[in-house]
Amino acid sequence: MPKQFMRLLIKLALLTLILIMISVGIKVSSPENHIKVLSLLIFTFFIITAFVSYVLLKTTQSKPAAFPRMYMMTFGIKLLTLLTIYVTYAISNKPTLILFTVYFSLLYFIYMVFEVRSLFTHLKPSKK
Repeated sequence: MPKQFMRLLIKLALLTLILIMISVGIKVSSPENHIKVLSLLIFTFFIITAFVSYVLLKTTQSKPAAFPRMYMMTFGIKLLTLLTIYVTYAISNKPTLILFTVYFSLLYFIYMVFEVRSLFTHLKPSKK
């Protein structure tokens, strides 16, 4: 389990590093299209995705039959957490809300695709 999770964590860290580099590129090339919390938002998605992946990988090892229930529970908790972050930002920073919404949506989609792809790769039976 630690070896599988470490591989996933390295890939997740590389994805996050690429996204932070893109964020810095946006800040340098087009400061009006950059929001101050973008790097923090990327880091938040990294932490949430790492935690959810750890819980789901742990579940597949200990109780594979409980995976669908655990997946739905972690998905619900993740969605509520991200919704809380979004609403908090929307209430406090209305001038940059549209730009935040675009970045938030893109990050959500990117990290969701990464998480699902990683889990399917792990859960797919190996051909021997």
